[in-house]
Amino acid sequence: MTTFRNTWVDIDLDRLTSNIKILKKTSGKSIFGVIKANAYGHGDIEIARQLERLEVSYLCVSSLDEAVHLRNHDIKAPIMVLGYTETEHLSIAINREITCIIPSKEWLEEALAQNNMLDRLKLHIKIDSGMNRVGLKTISELKEVIHIARGHNLNIEGLYTHLSSSNIEDGAITKKQIEKFSQFKNSAEISFKWVHTSNSDAALSLGELDNISNAIRCGIAMYGYSTFEKGLDPILSMYCGINQVKKLAPGDQVSYSATYTAVSHETIAVLPIGYADGLDRKLQGYEFIVNGVACEVVGRVCMDLTMIRVPDYTTSKDIVEIIGKFGDAAKMAKYLQTISYEILTSISPRITRHYLLDGKVVKISNERFD
Repeated sequence: MTTFRNTWVDIDLDRLTSNIKILKKTSGKSIFGVIKANAYGHGDIEIARQLERLEVSYLCVSSLDEAVHLRNHDIKAPIMVLGYTETEHLSIAINREITCIIPSKEWLEEALAQNNMLDRLKLHIKIDSGMNRVGLKTISELKEVIHIARGHNLNIEGLYTHLSSSNIEDGAITKKQIEKFSQFKNSAEISFKWVHTSNSDAALSLGELDNISNAIRCGIAMYGYSTFEKGLDPILSMYCGINQVKKLAPGDQVSYSATYTAVSHETIAVLPIGYADGLDRKLQGYEFIVNGVACEVVGRVCMDLTMIRVPDYTTSKDIVEIIGKFGDAAKMAKYLQTISYEILTSISPRITRHYLLDGKVVKISNERFD
């Protein structure tokens, strides 16, 4: 594939495989791989294909359009929409064999009123165990939903909840949520093929505390990040070339609003990457790596370009590491006072993605050309 910008990410599928093995061994449960938001910026199609090869039990997305996108690219694995699906679109989910959630009694009643083939749809009931987002809040509502589902011979395949604070080490909030979810499960009076509570951090830390589920939903940990040190490896690195090397004199100013002024004779490199590619404008002062040397971002990040101060011997043929072994997404997130999720999901589709196996590029993907 020919691309026209010298900016790319490398995605190591062997590391993805290793991370999945760690998650499965640590939890002892089946894997639901979460690939919403373009697989957290890693590219949902190629990540889905690798997860299919690893035979994960489910692929999880946030919306029906993400699920249809996967089906349109010949992804055959079971797919579940974790978010709210408008009932008027359920016929698409039925025809494309996409699992949906029941977020409330009202939703189920509306779905039945609009669809006479709902018994062909696999459904998971979402319990709100304390996060106060989507889901059933009372046991009485759960019993009503199950009663309605039985009366219409619906396929209630799963029961699940989402934990709000599994990154907090004392686990008090998580324990409270699991206890509440257990009460819901025990009151259901039916069996479920799938019961899933743990997200990435919970899967790596709860152990026997989560003894009621048989699957874990893994998102950020698949991609190499967790609050807990478990031997995971980040699978994504980001690089770019150098468009131009320039000399600055004392007093020369750089970028919009002249937020950087050279105090001596300096050399800067102009990079073909900017905030339209996912770099935050607040990265001024952060450091990228050129030939093993930390190089400071000078001036404001522009839409398509970023400037860094570099050694005088730097040339336009050098490669710049933006995310990689010298500084991963967690390091960048800490600098920006955010989380690694935001760094990764902000990576623009216009950046070309290189997928590696055994250290070799096996696929090059860019949405503009695919």
